[in-house]
Amino acid sequence: MGIGVRLTMIVVATVVGMVVIAALGLVNARDSLMEERRIKTREVVELATSIAAAAEARVRSGELTAEAAKTQALDRIREMRYAGDNYFWINDLDGVLLMHPHRAKAIGTSVLGLKDAAGQLMYVSFLDVARRNGGGFVEYLGRRPGTDINAAKLSYVQTFKPWGWVIGTGIYIDDVEAEFRARSLVVGGLVGGVVLLIALGAIVVARGIIRPLRHLASGMESVAAGDHQIVIGHERDRSEIGHLARALASFRDSLAEMSRLRDDNDRAAHDAQSARRAAVLGIADDLESAVGGVIGRLSGQAGEMETTAEALAVTAQKSASRAADVAQAAEDSSVSVGAVAASAEQLSASIGEIGRQVTRATDVSGQAVDEARTSSDLVAGLSGSVDRIGTVVSLINDIAAQTNLLALNATIEAARAGEAGKGFAVVAGEVKQLATQTAKATEEISGQIATIQAEAKHAAASIQTILGTIDSVNDIATAIAAAVEQQGAAAAEIARAVQTASRSTEAVTANVVNLRHDAEETDQAAAALRGGAGRVTVEAAGLNQAVGALLARIRE
Repeated sequence: MGIGVRLTMIVVATVVGMVVIAALGLVNARDSLMEERRIKTREVVELATSIAAAAEARVRSGELTAEAAKTQALDRIREMRYAGDNYFWINDLDGVLLMHPHRAKAIGTSVLGLKDAAGQLMYVSFLDVARRNGGGFVEYLGRRPGTDINAAKLSYVQTFKPWGWVIGTGIYIDDVEAEFRARSLVVGGLVGGVVLLIALGAIVVARGIIRPLRHLASGMESVAAGDHQIVIGHERDRSEIGHLARALASFRDSLAEMSRLRDDNDRAAHDAQSARRAAVLGIADDLESAVGGVIGRLSGQAGEMETTAEALAVTAQKSASRAADVAQAAEDSSVSVGAVAASAEQLSASIGEIGRQVTRATDVSGQAVDEARTSSDLVAGLSGSVDRIGTVVSLINDIAAQTNLLALNATIEAARAGEAGKGFAVVAGEVKQLATQTAKATEEISGQIATIQAEAKHAAASIQTILGTIDSVNDIATAIAAAVEQQGAAAAEIARAVQTASRSTEAVTANVVNLRHDAEETDQAAAALRGGAGRVTVEAAGLNQAVGALLARIRE
């Protein structure tokens, strides 16, 4: 952005500021004029209201009647004028006109329907302000008396509450607008004159600055192009332009001196470059000799590394293969040990079951011994009972023999007695018969008792044999139980040993698997080492080529 544009912006900003200030001043002046009119209008209405208040006071004091006081107040206010021909009017709160100097025909009638030229119901507005605030201003259009001209008018109304009156007056405010326009023209003329002076001053200042600056700019371009003999001008000026011209002249001289020094430096640099090139060529020869030897040794070591890596890879592959064989063998051994462990566990379980069965057999044989002994005791008791029964049967047999003998004797005696002994003979015969039957029965019982006694003896002998057998079985079962217990302990020990062997086999398998993984990783590391050695060889060759190219460029 040029200096001329910036000066123009300053002038424009100044003009705009002045116009804004002038406009604000005019607006304040108009507001002041309107406020003066408002104050004047309110004061004259308050004066008319004071006349009505004085009349009302005389009514309260008894000097006048209310009607006389109202009439007197209306007459006095009707005659009042101010600022020329400005007047007052009075209406009540119902909109009935009580007094108006120019509306004599409307007195006593409602004026609520009267409108101004803009259609505003003037008296309705007066009553609204009076009822709402007790008084206030109303603006409307009023016709000037004796003309058909409608002009802006400002009225002030105030309520006189004791009588219910609304006292008002109005002034035309178009003269305020006329005065405002007159002041606006004056202020506008002044602002225009000032703006013109500022513009002329800005033009003069711009020309006094821009032309020398353009001349200095042209001189600076010539100096930048290499013209160190140009005349700057304006060097004797005492303003800022003179300071700038003298600074530019000093800059021109400094550039001329720098140009001379640059030529000297170029010559010295050329000489130094020639010497440096010779030194660089010597360093390049030394570098080629040293780097060539290093690259040769590096290539040899890389070859040895590659050979070692291949041997390491072969060894790792063999180790991995052997580790795989050992792992398979260890896995087979682990499976066999597992099978043996399972068999040992089954054997231990079978031995335990045999031990439980033998123990149960021992318990049963013991119960059998007890039952056999009880049976032997019962058989011995039965033999004693049978012997006692035999004794009783022998006694019964003796009694039957005696009874038979007695019956025989009785029969003999009955026969001797003749008819008198027939009845007794019959009884004796029956007794004899009963004794005979008893003898037969006792004989049969004796036979049965003999048989029972023989069987009881045979049973007692058998029970004794059974007791001996059961005791032998019990002894054998006890020995078997002891042997089974020893075999169970041995089987458990075998199972524990087999489990230990199984865990050891698993550990061996895991270690062999780890060994195989280590061998595979060794193979991978050997492959990486072989690849790295190859890359080192390639990089050494590339380095040799790069160094050769660098030395060729240095020697150019």
